[in-house]
Amino acid sequence: MPSVIRISGIISLRVLPTNSKDKVHNDRINPAYISPTGFGQLRRCLYTVLLLLTGIVLLSDSVHGQTNFLRDLPDKGVATFEDGCRGIATLLKISLPDPSFEKLAQELLDRKIIRKKWMEKPTSSLTWGQISYMVYTALKIRGGFTITVIGPTERYAYRECIDKGLMPMGNKAQFLTGADLMAILYKAEVYVREH
Repeated sequence: MPSVIRISGIISLRVLPTNSKDKVHNDRINPAYISPTGFGQLRRCLYTVLLLLTGIVLLSDSVHGQTNFLRDLPDKGVATFEDGCRGIATLLKISLPDPSFEKLAQELLDRKIIRKKWMEKPTSSLTWGQISYMVYTALKIRGGFTITVIGPTERYAYRECIDKGLMPMGNKAQFLTGADLMAILYKAEVYVREH
């Protein structure tokens, strides 16, 4: 009879007894029986995998000093504007001799990735509209008719990012969690490699 083991409520493992002759591996975990225990938990499991992959991809390609913020990012309830700027800089592989936020924000402003009014409060909460504007301009995504005519805005950049599969549907004024920001950075990295 198999026994079920729960690991932190996300994954249940069924331990199946093996052949009685094989005494060394009698309680081995059969990987074929690893299954998520619910849809919400499956989503959390997928976010965890995305976070791990993002951390590996970004840490392998970037300077160590600029990616220190990635360690604490998944635990943040709400990501800040500074986190978004550092994430975009890591994505674009921008390395500065002085890693201060002011220098980084000025570099992103010079590249027209952020707006000047956003630089005033680096600790303000990051919205979906702000990060979509940054991703849209950083990746130089070609937009539709409206965004081409009037230029990039948070609203239309968010719509373009949804259309490209970089962000989920929602409200552009909502705040991001640290996990959301990590998932966006991962999707943006995949988009860069594919295009």
